[in-house]
Amino acid sequence: MKLFDCHVHTEFSVDGKTELKEYLKIASEQGIGITITDHMDYINPRNYDSQPSLFDCEKLFDSYVPLRCDNFRIGVELGMEPSVAAKNCKLIKAYPWDYVLGSMHIVGGAPYAELVYLEKDIPEIYSQYFAEYTEALRVHDCVDAVAHIDGICRYNKHLDNNLTIVNGGAGLYELLKLMAARELALEINTERFDLAGAADSLLIIARLFRELGGKYFTAGSDAHRVERLGYKLRQAYDLGDSAGLRAVTFCERKPEFVEG
Repeated sequence: MKLFDCHVHTEFSVDGKTELKEYLKIASEQGIGITITDHMDYINPRNYDSQPSLFDCEKLFDSYVPLRCDNFRIGVELGMEPSVAAKNCKLIKAYPWDYVLGSMHIVGGAPYAELVYLEKDIPEIYSQYFAEYTEALRVHDCVDAVAHIDGICRYNKHLDNNLTIVNGGAGLYELLKLMAARELALEINTERFDLAGAADSLLIIARLFRELGGKYFTAGSDAHRVERLGYKLRQAYDLGDSAGLRAVTFCERKPEFVEG
């Protein structure tokens, strides 16, 4: 099976910039498959007190099901705040998703992008992030993979902000162990791959995941516009392979092996 970009946002995401037809055209030119993962957040990760960041599932499926094929899958990026776990799992059961990508954008009751990092040291912040990510995953039994495990690093303005086994602490181990026990996939997200040390640090985390019993990974660009589709996708697959994990994509919530 061809490589799949398993993290793509269309205009159904509040921050999506590209229509699906544009993605499909570029995906065909690149010779890759795509899985859309538009944001579904009952608690808005950009403004905690504002309206939810949701899309119309009926409209999405009406628009996209006719285009479903071996090269195009329908997924969702699910904001996994514990307080909305019941709503999330009910929504997942209500529609025929191919792929459910669990994500975390809120720490300590607020968007983690708004944390003032200079007031806390990195281990303290990352420890809280992974503790809350693990708790969120415990109450969500409806996901197939865990998104951008180093996502919080995007907003950390320290010079040395990459995720490591040391600054990830015990919380990182607990999250990876829970993922492995449930046979969930670790997402290799390429959004930070242009930053020094980001890919290398993620390789170490992926190897730790394998040591803890993890088996699978997905790869995704986290594209919000067509220019980012497939960004460093080959590098992501090579990284997962180097960690000893099997590359998968999902169809009807079932993993399919990708041989790159």
